[in-house]
Amino acid sequence: MNNSNNSVHDTDELKELDKTNRRARIVEGVFISVFTLTVLTASITAFGSKTPKLLYMGWFPFNWRNSRFLCNIGNAYQIIAIIYYISINFANDTFVATALCILHGHIKILGKRISKIGEKDKSQNYNEEQLKFCIEIQKVLYLLCDRIQLVVSLTMLVQFTVNATNICLNLAIMLYFSTDNINRIFYFFYLFAVSLQTFPACYYGSKVEHGFEQLRHAAFQSEWIQQNRNYKTCMIIFTERVLKKRTLIAGRLLPIHLDTFFSICKGAYSMLAMIIKLKK
Repeated sequence: MNNSNNSVHDTDELKELDKTNRRARIVEGVFISVFTLTVLTASITAFGSKTPKLLYMGWFPFNWRNSRFLCNIGNAYQIIAIIYYISINFANDTFVATALCILHGHIKILGKRISKIGEKDKSQNYNEEQLKFCIEIQKVLYLLCDRIQLVVSLTMLVQFTVNATNICLNLAIMLYFSTDNINRIFYFFYLFAVSLQTFPACYYGSKVEHGFEQLRHAAFQSEWIQQNRNYKTCMIIFTERVLKKRTLIAGRLLPIHLDTFFSICKGAYSMLAMIIKLKK
């Protein structure tokens, strides 16, 4: 097989690869921006209070209530702990979304490559080799999808389980228990950060599922009618494999899909409505 097949070489494929890399960087940039704003608003809330007040209630071996300086030391300790916690979570939270974003980009590249088979004045044997190579890439992408699911399945299930509660509690605190606007701004960005733990992963999980489904359309966009019998047999194998729906599942229970994210939001709203009813 021609060695040039083993890398992305056409102009449109290179452009799609660049777009995929930019999307992955944008995902990481959004996480960094939201986490940074969360830390900044937490710092303003902690150090901008008129009276000595800790960002989070906790015990310290000194009386911070009667000393602004000691209170600031306690808040500085908590801010450093938040930064450390966010630094650890950054790698965990961005991995799923970034991995699925890159996977989706390579699925689109495969679709572009297979749709162009037969366009150039090449022999039928060459076109058949191209299709066989696309089938091998398809198998690799399916394997990569399974490996990603194996790595993230349990962690995503835990996040799905607790996210509705986190969103509900943060909304309740922001709307009914915050004492000033600065505190509400902090909880707004904190709520955004909590939602960000699952939304990008669910978004690209949906894109990956849709991308695999679109491969069969890409196959029929090629010049398959003019090809030989072996080519058409390989094409049937390719399209039959695509017919099996590829949905990433968290813990064999919940799909990593936008529908799951919206279900979490609905669950959070239901819990919030119950809290409002109890509060009244």
